[in-house]
Amino acid sequence: MRIRVSLLCIFVWAGGVWACGGCDCAQLDVAGEVAGDSGDDDSGCPTPPCWNDDLDEGRHCFGPAEGCEDWEVADRGSGLVETPEGFLTLDRDVDSIHVVWPPSTGTGGVFRVDSRTLEVTGEFRTAPGLGDQAGSDRPAASAVDAFANLLVASRGGGPVWSAVTKIAADPTSCPDVDGDGVVETSRGMGDVHDFPSDEEWGDECILWHTTLGVSTSAAAWAIVLKRDPGLDGAVVETAWVGLHTESRFIELDVETGVPTGVEARIGGPGVYSAGVHDAAIDRDGWVWVVGYYAWGMFDTNDPADSYRQAPAPGGALEHWKPSRVIVDENDAVWTSGMNGGVWRLAADRETWSHPAGLDDSYGIATDGAGSIWVGPAINQLSVYRVDNDDALAYHRVDSPNVAGYEVAADLDGHVWVFGWPNGDGGLWGTNSVAVIDVDTEEAQVVLDDCAGGDCLRSPSPTGYIAGLQERDEIGPLGRWSAIVEGCAEGETAWELMSVDGTAPPGASIAASVRAADTLDDLGARGWTVLGSLPEAGPDFDLVPVLGTDAGSVLEVRTVLSTEDPAIAPVLRGVTIEWSCPDVVE
Repeated sequence: MRIRVSLLCIFVWAGGVWACGGCDCAQLDVAGEVAGDSGDDDSGCPTPPCWNDDLDEGRHCFGPAEGCEDWEVADRGSGLVETPEGFLTLDRDVDSIHVVWPPSTGTGGVFRVDSRTLEVTGEFRTAPGLGDQAGSDRPAASAVDAFANLLVASRGGGPVWSAVTKIAADPTSCPDVDGDGVVETSRGMGDVHDFPSDEEWGDECILWHTTLGVSTSAAAWAIVLKRDPGLDGAVVETAWVGLHTESRFIELDVETGVPTGVEARIGGPGVYSAGVHDAAIDRDGWVWVVGYYAWGMFDTNDPADSYRQAPAPGGALEHWKPSRVIVDENDAVWTSGMNGGVWRLAADRETWSHPAGLDDSYGIATDGAGSIWVGPAINQLSVYRVDNDDALAYHRVDSPNVAGYEVAADLDGHVWVFGWPNGDGGLWGTNSVAVIDVDTEEAQVVLDDCAGGDCLRSPSPTGYIAGLQERDEIGPLGRWSAIVEGCAEGETAWELMSVDGTAPPGASIAASVRAADTLDDLGARGWTVLGSLPEAGPDFDLVPVLGTDAGSVLEVRTVLSTEDPAIAPVLRGVTIEWSCPDVVE
């Protein structure tokens, strides 16, 4: 008897039945014939319908084609949906992302909240320390990627003055770092894991932590995300972190947290600037920066010496103090400030507009559905809602028990209103949050019951705490991955990854792989980008990338992206091929 080993099946003749893992093999009769299959192999035995043609090769496919494994797309965070034909394409409504990340700046932590139910699903420290200026552990600015993962820039009181931490939105995607078979991570409010040092942390959903500054002037105040085509058209995501009085931005690799070595200086000879207070990025890659009496922009595509002062609305720059800046779903830039109110710079970068009479402003956010929300600079239990049209009409919306100054919006139709961060409670320091329903304008207070008191302390939600930046400023992104197990014995030679899909101009499907000896070891391995459609592929040779002994477990990943939300790539199928050692006689 001959035993054949492949990815799909291991066949053993046993009592008149072919035992075949993963396939529905036919029942043999006494004469040794298989119903509906007349083929024989070279040993004289009948060939089951699920037999691999090659004796020492494996093949596995994903997608709707006959005999392939289903996609099994995750419900949350993938950014993908299935077409009626069973193919994958971008979820342009981003309705699979239901995460918001309110910070508790005074305690050095963040909450992960389900934006549908408003229930806390995790609580995390962002750096070592106790939130008391003892370290770089005071969340200062946030950005959320296309899969709802958080990148939070923190600042503190030394010896490390700023850091950036990435936290996963979906616990099922987190690596088992210690290989014990369990992902140790927070599962709800109060379930907080230790963060003893900048090199060690207990929560395995903290994907990386990068320190940036060792001086008082290096405190991080802003962070924005950017997506670029990399080698062979693969998607490369970077984060730009603004260090306050050092007046510079540092670029980080979003996958690893490692600085790329690229920086942008803010200010210079003849340019008025006074540090970094907030930032936003537009669709052309320009980062718009506000500081104390500062207003400028730099080009992330050519950051060296590209910073220039932006035109100020309504008069000379020194009389205008912008506080916040955003880019809306129309690629228009909005700013707010104590001395100048709210202003919109249209996508043509020439036309300024202003809601007449709205001069009281601090925080600002877009809900992505036609309204801009403004937190007041003066003490009141309400925020402003501005119609994002030519008229720019506005009205007040109540935020009960919360003297709102900062605002944020999630992808489930809520606006989050945060109270002034003096930490003392009361009208000027409410540490809870009012969540306003965009459709009804009804509000409810959340995060107000932790050990009998408010859950947040001095919240400072600068930037984005949900996925609106990715949707409005950058465009949708989708990711699918799967694990394939190779040879049962001996070294697996991974040979080919084939990607069946279409990517119109401005869109791409990028392919990546990583391999290890065991599933536990896989999470610690870095991804290798193979290339993308349409620039490369659809067939990618794995031998030059992985060699012939990379391990018997392979993880494959495709990333779908587009520069234009009106178009989208389509992934029809993925196939993996490899070879095993000689068969066992």
